[in-house]
Amino acid sequence: MPGRWRGSQTFLLVGALLTAAGVSIASAAPAAFIAVRDGDVVDLVGTKVVCAAQRDGMLCFQVRREKPIAGSFGVAIHRDRRTVLFRFDAAGRPKMVARRPQGAGLSTRLIPLRIGQVTRLAGTRLDCAAVASQGRPTVYCSSDDAKGPIPGTHAVLINDRMAAIGRVEKSRRTTIVVLRRQP
Repeated sequence: MPGRWRGSQTFLLVGALLTAAGVSIASAAPAAFIAVRDGDVVDLVGTKVVCAAQRDGMLCFQVRREKPIAGSFGVAIHRDRRTVLFRFDAAGRPKMVARRPQGAGLSTRLIPLRIGQVTRLAGTRLDCAAVASQGRPTVYCSSDDAKGPIPGTHAVLINDRMAAIGRVEKSRRTTIVVLRRQP
């Protein structure tokens, strides 16, 4: 399954890719990062959500039998901090729904991710954390500095019930700007 999502080809399709919901998520500093690299797949334990690491970013989406669920939404965050929300068609191809631009290999490891754990894509400042949002395990990905998500940028979130893009405020809290419910 990871090979299906490798390369910039997916980001060109997805990245060519959130309606205020009033949800806010605060970030916490992780104890340690789990290093991920191109081709790794991160499995949010207890959900259908996986994140595929690519050399240029992270794609997160729901799967059933190792394939994207038709009609479900996914999110992506790119090294240049672009964020994208997309939906899978019946053939399993992603179609862009929304995007937010930002201002300023070969492995096939499957990495379980539990609440409180954080991954960092090798060679980038892209972090994906497993957080509890409204009591649900959620993947939250953002461009981070030493203090957490960078104010003025966008982050992506996904769980079994929703996919979203949020704006990182000066307080480093994230406010949802586009939200889609999972089918």
